[in-house]
Amino acid sequence: PKASTMETETLLSTSPPLCKHWARSKVCLYHNSGKCKFSHPADYEVPIVTNINGLKNNTKNVNKNQKQRHRSTGGRLQTRNDTRVAKMRSFIATFLDLSKCNILDVAGGKGEMAFQLLNLSNAATCHVIDPRPLSLTRFQKRLRRGFYHRSASVLGTVQDIVRQQDEPERPVGHLRCFFREELWQEDEENLEEEKQSGNHQQEFENNCQNSQKWTWPPVGADNEHANISNCGHDDKDENNYSIRTTSAATTAATATAAITTNELAMPQIESLTFDHASSTVKHANLIIGMHPDQAVDAIVDAALHLNISFFVVPCCTYSREFPHRRLKYIPPPRPHDSDGDNDKDNGNMNINVNDKRVTTYSDLLAYLQEKSPDIQRHLLPFEGKNVCLYRIV
Repeated sequence: PKASTMETETLLSTSPPLCKHWARSKVCLYHNSGKCKFSHPADYEVPIVTNINGLKNNTKNVNKNQKQRHRSTGGRLQTRNDTRVAKMRSFIATFLDLSKCNILDVAGGKGEMAFQLLNLSNAATCHVIDPRPLSLTRFQKRLRRGFYHRSASVLGTVQDIVRQQDEPERPVGHLRCFFREELWQEDEENLEEEKQSGNHQQEFENNCQNSQKWTWPPVGADNEHANISNCGHDDKDENNYSIRTTSAATTAATATAAITTNELAMPQIESLTFDHASSTVKHANLIIGMHPDQAVDAIVDAALHLNISFFVVPCCTYSREFPHRRLKYIPPPRPHDSDGDNDKDNGNMNINVNDKRVTTYSDLLAYLQEKSPDIQRHLLPFEGKNVCLYRIV
């Protein structure tokens, strides 16, 4: 009996511990590739990510969107989109030489996309345009510990990682403001409007002041973003940033505290002047946006105005905030945005809907593509909102 007990203890001590990825989310991509050194259940199978049939942004289509989601151990529906940045980065690299790209990452949040583009794909330059402070500590640790390079073969993103792990870290540029048209329009444009509303310099100063009051997610019971739980937008942070009505003293104290909290994580913040911000935007040759929310129109409009490439993955529709959006035509049904109950008589012809208001996610995609015949769409391999609209110049 003693010998049997000793053999059991020896076996337990030599067997690898349980995989923490499987224990937390019941998923391990390393195990699926035969590269995980930890233990897993014998009957474990990695679920296959399937494409959703319905991409509408209302509660009637929750069941359709649930096809692309999984349940945690507590039974709560979750979206697997941890690899969305890597997948989009890799997709962009199939078209462009990123080492020659001056990139704007609009609504870049914590700065993960920009950080990866600079330190993995060796982009020429990359600036995040977002009113929220960056939070790069997590990504810096991942880079130093070799996480990105080890995971590349599992995620299928080896081809676009050109920098070595031991190379010096490159800082992320940050323009802490909203992405608005004064940054890319020329001073000669809309002169009559400028006489009434002030020049671009004044507009930019107002832009910066509003950005200091920004909180995320927006507060209020009617907040559309908060009401949409299945969009796959995961940008939680210890800081919450929407424009609130506060006293000047409170606003200044809050902004100072936020900057101090993130001071070590983002020493790369530049002195923000209109000339610097405008010059950075006008010298860019690529604009990207991963779930940019309200900034999706600005990304497409700026790229078309400057005649440069863009890649954007739209998220929430925000129909109440943008009632001016009108859809001229309903495009023919596509495999990933159709219920399969479409009128067969439609064929391949667009349907004239005489300025239909954009109220659903499918409407939003069609509305954005109406801005230029060159805009294409591609389905990226992650859960949640994963339709990428892009235009190559």
